[in-house]
Amino acid sequence: TLRHTEQEAYERERIRIAHDLHDGPLQSVISFEMRLQIIRRLRERDPEMADKELASLYDLSRRLVQEMRTFVHRMRPIETDDSSLGASMRRLVEGFQKESGVAVTMLAEQNGSLKVAPKLSAESLKIAREALHNIYKHSRATHVLFAVEKKGDELHLSVDDNGSGYSFGGRFTMEELDALQLGPRSIKQRVRSLGGAMTLESNPGHGSNLRVVLPIDA
Repeated sequence: TLRHTEQEAYERERIRIAHDLHDGPLQSVISFEMRLQIIRRLRERDPEMADKELASLYDLSRRLVQEMRTFVHRMRPIETDDSSLGASMRRLVEGFQKESGVAVTMLAEQNGSLKVAPKLSAESLKIAREALHNIYKHSRATHVLFAVEKKGDELHLSVDDNGSGYSFGGRFTMEELDALQLGPRSIKQRVRSLGGAMTLESNPGHGSNLRVVLPIDA
């Protein structure tokens, strides 16, 4: 039923948020607490080292604040444009560039013909936002090539970056990533829920390439 489907989507979103909190801000808070304990022990026997640790802790606190701001931003609803998914994607990309400082070249249909159902529009925007966030958080990229287009009865999304890539190398399907327990977990969950397909190509030290294909009737 529709209610059951909505409940499943809600539960998936709760799980994703919990994972994001655990892997992001929570880890920084734990690290912050551990560093405080070190400084407390060093304060009397090595004041100079304690000062160095304190300076390092200040840097960590700034990163934690940025992580929290980013997390809150990602929790906000994504603005959608009923006339064109391309316009919504462009706003998303422009916001990402402004906040991250990472340059993005975007390829999308300009004539407003990139129209899909509201659910697919919202979910594809979330996938795109997650992909861009992962690049900003993990890859140290300076440039991203972002493309979205309709091909027949499919929506194609691709994100290429010139960052550090993943820790593993090669080209993998979503099923292969699942078997190896690799790849962006929340993106895989969204793609799977929409009946889509995904490939991820990683070249450690030289960037990564994400390809997502979603059925238009998803």
